[in-house]
Amino acid sequence: MAALLGIVLVALTLRQTVAVLSPILGDIRADIPISTIGVGLLGTLPPILLAVSGFVAPRVARGIGLDGGIVLALLLMTLGHLVRATAPGYGVLLVGSVVALTGTGIGNVLLPPIVRRYFPDRIPLLTAVYVCILGVSTALPAAAAAPVAELPSRRSRWPSPRSSRTNSPAPPAAFRDCGSRNASSCPASP
Repeated sequence: MAALLGIVLVALTLRQTVAVLSPILGDIRADIPISTIGVGLLGTLPPILLAVSGFVAPRVARGIGLDGGIVLALLLMTLGHLVRATAPGYGVLLVGSVVALTGTGIGNVLLPPIVRRYFPDRIPLLTAVYVCILGVSTALPAAAAAPVAELPSRRSRWPSPRSSRTNSPAPPAAFRDCGSRNASSCPASP
């Protein structure tokens, strides 16, 4: 049962990196100046990095095993998303995208062998299940990204010192008690 839950959860994460950027690109460009060429580069990263990861993933699996490879993929995706979410500029956004897409590519390649390992008698059924979940996980982040981007966020209320809008209160004062047990009064993360 744990293996099935793991497969479902991994499948839910594999398309978010690719699907979530396009619907909110206008909002990102409002915060981070990105040229048309920069947007084009962000758009070409997914196929390039997914292809490169196809060559890297088998080596990862041989080195640290299938399970370790999936954990590495999830860690890379998480780190990449965190870097992208807090990127102060285009270079950091690009690096975060590369990291997240590398994790996505490794996960894409290693998930079918995971299904074969844990469910050798149900490969067609579980492959169909995780492919359907991939489809849903492509649509949901894309559909939710724009409404979530419209919510008030820490970034819009307290811009970074590099922003041209520096007449807002400083963020450190707002986050002073966020490490305490009563963090309910803390501003929401971006």
